[in-house]
Amino acid sequence: MINKTWPVLLLQLIFLLHNCTACSPDNRLLYDPNFDEHAQCLDASESPNFDYSCTIEVNGQPPEGSCLSLVYNVNILLKGKTASYENVCVTCLLNSVVQDLLSNSRKYFGTDVSEQITLSKENSALGVALSTWIEDAVPRSQLQNCLEKPFKVKVKWAHGEEYVLIDDQEIKLYSVENGQTGGEERW
Repeated sequence: MINKTWPVLLLQLIFLLHNCTACSPDNRLLYDPNFDEHAQCLDASESPNFDYSCTIEVNGQPPEGSCLSLVYNVNILLKGKTASYENVCVTCLLNSVVQDLLSNSRKYFGTDVSEQITLSKENSALGVALSTWIEDAVPRSQLQNCLEKPFKVKVKWAHGEEYVLIDDQEIKLYSVENGQTGGEERW
């Protein structure tokens, strides 16, 4: 019976691999290719255009020998009630310390350059997120120290751009235990 089923399984696997649109390079997000990693950055609190905040959640009790889930949420809120920003693209550059912790080689996260997002009085906020994995072997104190390190954000729109540095004052760090977010922002 096994000899008769393996060709069918092999054909199904080949079909799935060739038709997997989620794996297609055409469906990957393309972040701003012109991100200047050495650009001078405003402190996020000094931006004339937007208010920035960031929350980072780390799951608390993974099974032994597994990875921890890590979720970055960066929120951008329009400062001026009359201003309008068209074709907004957000790209966040993880700091090198966090990049070294990740289980993948991700360096950026944000919005796709093809999205045509408008921030205005009617749509005054934008959130971008990254959900990924880190190795569980990192001691909690070292992990907290790494995640509170500043990182850069570039917001580009039709008629301008700004680079800001989100520092530890804008970062709120949470530990998630058994599916419940802890009440303390620092764990």
